[in-house]
Amino acid sequence: MGSRPGVHRRYRRRELVGPDGARLVLSTDGTLTRFGPTGTPEGAWAPGDPEWPGLVLRFGVRVEPPTVSPTGRLGLDARRPGG
Repeated sequence: MGSRPGVHRRYRRRELVGPDGARLVLSTDGTLTRFGPTGTPEGAWAPGDPEWPGLVLRFGVRVEPPTVSPTGRLGLDARRPGG
C-alpha cells in the first residue's frame, strides 16, 4: 500500500526473530525497523519506501494499489440493475 496524504492505516505490532537473533519489527504506523542481534537499530523503512512492500510480506501484509472512488455518472440508471 503506497503512502497517500491524509490516509492513515493502523497495523498490528508484530516482530520476527531471525536465526542470528536479529529482529524485524512492524510498528502500528507501518514502519519497519530491523534490529541487529545486539538490539541496535540497523535500518528503518516507512510505507512509502520502495523496499517496504517486499519486507512487509514477511508479516502477511499484502500491498495493493489504492482504490479510487468513482465520480460522475456512467450513463446507467442506478435504480435498475443493468442500466
